[in-house]
Amino acid sequence: MSPVPAVAAGERRHQVTLEQPAVVGLDGHGGYTTTWVPLTPATAFAAIAPATEVQQERELGGTIVATATTVLHLPYHPQITVKTRLTLDGRTLQVLSRRDADERHVELILVCAEVVP
Repeated sequence: MSPVPAVAAGERRHQVTLEQPAVVGLDGHGGYTTTWVPLTPATAFAAIAPATEVQQERELGGTIVATATTVLHLPYHPQITVKTRLTLDGRTLQVLSRRDADERHVELILVCAEVVP
């Protein structure tokens, strides 16, 4: 029997770009310069909803994170971590929490915070 995602494919209407940080080199002041590189594949379609307290408690194991703004459901992608950033219509979202729904590698549930420039 094939695993069934919690969110139907038809509800995944928003295309997001997926990127990971990559260290480019030293910045000359004892730090380093970071750039963002796309994952492979670099885009995914996601269902997006505002992060409510109930969703945060469920997805983050009873913890409410005040900065969480958005919950995304998207197809499983093994490279997505809490270091991943997503872009959507000019908005940047940082992954706060990543959960493999039912541990079946079918769907990821991401709790994200919008990054304000």
